[in-house]
Amino acid sequence: MENLPQEITSNILSRLHFKQTRKYRCVCKLWRIILSHPTFPTTHLAQLSKLSPDILLHFKAVSPLFGSRIYYLEDDETILKRPIYPLTLADEHFLADSFNDHYPYILGSCNGFICLFSPIVELNGGDPVFLIPRNPIYVFNPITRNYSKFPLFDIPEFHTRGWSDLRRDKWFSGFGYVDSKMEYKLVLVVFTGGNSLPQVFDNQVLVYTLGSTTWRKKVGIAPDVLRKSNEEIASPAFVNGSLHWITVNKSSSKQGPCIVFFNLDAEEFGFVPTFKSHLGKETYRYRPYQLGIFEQYLSVVECSYNSYISIWVMKKYNVKESWVKQFSIKQGSAWCSCQTAKLIKVRNNGDLLLLIDNSYMVSYNTITGKRRLIQVAWEGKHRRYILKAQTLVGSLISLKSAFGMDAETTTSMKRKR
Repeated sequence: MENLPQEITSNILSRLHFKQTRKYRCVCKLWRIILSHPTFPTTHLAQLSKLSPDILLHFKAVSPLFGSRIYYLEDDETILKRPIYPLTLADEHFLADSFNDHYPYILGSCNGFICLFSPIVELNGGDPVFLIPRNPIYVFNPITRNYSKFPLFDIPEFHTRGWSDLRRDKWFSGFGYVDSKMEYKLVLVVFTGGNSLPQVFDNQVLVYTLGSTTWRKKVGIAPDVLRKSNEEIASPAFVNGSLHWITVNKSSSKQGPCIVFFNLDAEEFGFVPTFKSHLGKETYRYRPYQLGIFEQYLSVVECSYNSYISIWVMKKYNVKESWVKQFSIKQGSAWCSCQTAKLIKVRNNGDLLLLIDNSYMVSYNTITGKRRLIQVAWEGKHRRYILKAQTLVGSLISLKSAFGMDAETTTSMKRKR
C-alpha cells in the first residue's frame, strides 16, 4: 500500500474496526499520521455507519434497588456460542464511580455516544414503582472512555403518590443528531398532573444541544396521545432526522398503532401515518408494537400473542401507502408464544436480531426460518432482570474535540470473567 495515494490509503484505513486502529498506528509513519489526524474519527464513523453496528445491552434488575449492568457486545459469529462470555462492561469504573453501583438508566444513544443518569426511585409500600429524572446527566463514549456532565436542568415536579398518579405522570427521552448542523441533541418530554386537579395535565419538552451551556424548554407542545397511553413508551427510533415513539390509539374510530415524531432540527412534533392493524384491544396490555430500523427504514414489529410476529417496513418515509409487511413469522413452541418482540438490527449474515419479551435475543434466518437463541450471562445480584438492547456504532470521536465539552477519561476497561 506504500505506493497508493494517501487519500486512498486513508479511505481503506477508515474501514477498520475501532479496536484495530491503535494497533495499525505502529505499522509505518504514514499510517500513524493518517490514523492520528483530527479528521480521521469523523471519516471513520461515516464508514462504520454504513455497516452493521454492534450491540449495547442493558440488564436491569426487576427491582431498581438491585442495580443494573451495561455491556458492549460485538456482533460476530461468537455470539451464537452458549452463553456469550466474556462480555465487556462499558465501562465498569465509570459506572461505579458515577452511580455508586446504583441504577444507571440509558436516556438514548447515537453515533457511539450514550446519555445516561441515575434516577430517583419513588417507593410505594416499599416497592420501587417510578423513576424520576434528576441531575446530573452524563454523555459517555464507551470506546474512547470520555465522559462529561450536562449542565443542570430544572427538574419538573412529579406527583407520584399512589398508583392513580403513576398513570398520569409520564416522561420519556431520546437522543439524536442533526446532520445539516452537526449537532447532537438530548430531548426529555415530561407530562405531569396535579393532585388537586386530576384532569389538568402539563407537559414540557427539555432540549439540550451538546456543547451548549443551557437547556431550552418548550411548554405545551407534546401531543396528548403520548400522555394517554397506559403502557410504557418504548425507546425511540431515530430515522430521517427525527425521534419516533410508538403508542396505541384506543379511540374506537382510530384504534391501532400511533407513531409520534419529534424533528430535532425544527424541534416540532408530528405524526407518521401507520399501517392498518388487525390486533384487538385485548392485546394492548402486552405492548404489541415495537419500533425499530430495518436497514435505513422505519419499521414496526407487530406481535400477535400465540399467532404471528409481523415486521412492517415504511419504504418511503411519511407515506402511508409505502408500508409493507416485510416478514411474517409464525409463533409456536420454538418462540415460546412471546408477547413482545423488538427488531434490534439486521446482522451481517442477513439474520434478524430480535429481542423477545425483554428477556432474551434470537437470531432469525429469514430464508430457512430457523432461529438460534443467544444466551447472555447476567452477573447481577438479582436473578430476575429486564433486558434492553440497542445498536451502537463504535466511535473514536472525543467530546472535547467535537463539542468543546470538558471531558474526563475513565481508567482502562476490564473483562468480566
